[in-house]
Amino acid sequence: VARGPSPPLIATAHRRLAGAPTMRRRSGRGGPLAPPPPRPVPLPLPLRLMLLLFVAAPVTQCRSWLMTGRDLRGPLVAGLTCRPRITLQSSSSEAALSPAAEHLLSIGFSEGQVRKVASRFGKRAFNPDVERSVKPVLKWLSSLGLSDLQVQKVVSSHSTIFRSSLDAYLKPIVQWLAAVGIGGDQVANVIAKFPALLGYSIEAKLKPTVQWLLDIGLGEEQIAKVIATFPNLLSLSLEVNLKPKVQALRDQGLGQAEISRMLVSFPQLVSYSPKRLTHRMAVFAAQGRLASSL
Repeated sequence: VARGPSPPLIATAHRRLAGAPTMRRRSGRGGPLAPPPPRPVPLPLPLRLMLLLFVAAPVTQCRSWLMTGRDLRGPLVAGLTCRPRITLQSSSSEAALSPAAEHLLSIGFSEGQVRKVASRFGKRAFNPDVERSVKPVLKWLSSLGLSDLQVQKVVSSHSTIFRSSLDAYLKPIVQWLAAVGIGGDQVANVIAKFPALLGYSIEAKLKPTVQWLLDIGLGEEQIAKVIATFPNLLSLSLEVNLKPKVQALRDQGLGQAEISRMLVSFPQLVSYSPKRLTHRMAVFAAQGRLASSL
């Protein structure tokens, strides 16, 4: 005899059809029925909006600071920020700015510039002595004729300048520039264009480059003009960049006088990749205007 569904099963089916929660058995077949687990109670709408605000505000602040450099925090999220500290004197999260950073801020450096300066010190804290290092270097840069904006640019690009001795490293660079024919306002322009020059070795880097320029036929006045126009040339390697580029020009059929004239009129040419340099020379040769077009 076929049996029909048991009363509990019929009751469960009726509940499902009616949309009511079903009962679950605690154990195996025939055990007592257990009520379904309670559904989580949703948070009130005002509380959900407040939580959303606390989650979204730091993200908005982070994006705003990265894109514009501005602090758009409101009073509600004044304690939340993704901005890195400019400098810390200790591992404490509440450590104050170093005196050097505070001094740079007080004389017109932006927070972004000070952060950039501090970041170049790596793991070491940015804490040079203000009276013995920071102020003398800034005063010396101004005495060379650099404007306040140029001083800020030089320090931001070459922040390790505060580690260098004025008498042992920085002033000799300026004296060397004067020896190769660069003086007066040209010194300020060269340093503003290429702040890293202040960190180069005169004997190991600068003098060999100038001697090579003399060897390929440039005169002293021409060398001074090249350095004043494109001081980054002093950063290029003789063996990897300069000599191969000049050889590529020779392979295009240029003589020594033509190469010297091209370097004086357009020294940036030696910063090109070999492929770009060869292509440009081929185009100029086809047009019959190798040096004049530069």
